[in-house]
Amino acid sequence: MRDPIRQLRELPWAEAMSCAGLTLLAIVALEAIILYVLGAVQGVGLLVALMTQGPFAPVLLLVWAALAGVLLLTVFERLCPWIRIRIGVLWALVGSMMLALMLRSLLRSVVPEVFVFATPTCLMGIAIGVFWKGRPYW
Repeated sequence: MRDPIRQLRELPWAEAMSCAGLTLLAIVALEAIILYVLGAVQGVGLLVALMTQGPFAPVLLLVWAALAGVLLLTVFERLCPWIRIRIGVLWALVGSMMLALMLRSLLRSVVPEVFVFATPTCLMGIAIGVFWKGRPYW
């Protein structure tokens, strides 16, 4: 029988956290660009405001988080090609991204949370995105 603590220790945590941080930086940059465009075009900003505050808000949040999960695994595949991706590595990526989002929530006054933040809905979306993109690695 395998030792689960040993398997947990052998996961590539440093690489997962660095990829999560890089993905979070890309998400923050993308959110800033979207906010700038929404501020420049008034009609689109009103439409997005209605979508994010209406009944579509949880679905939109889930979609954004799933896209963040797909981006996370894509960054990991490109930056760490020597690491064999298994189901445990996928879960490590999800956990690392949630930790990065929690750290971002501590810096809420400096880096505002717009589309992706540390909530159970985002956790579910990130897991959906990572495991959807990571189907070949199951």
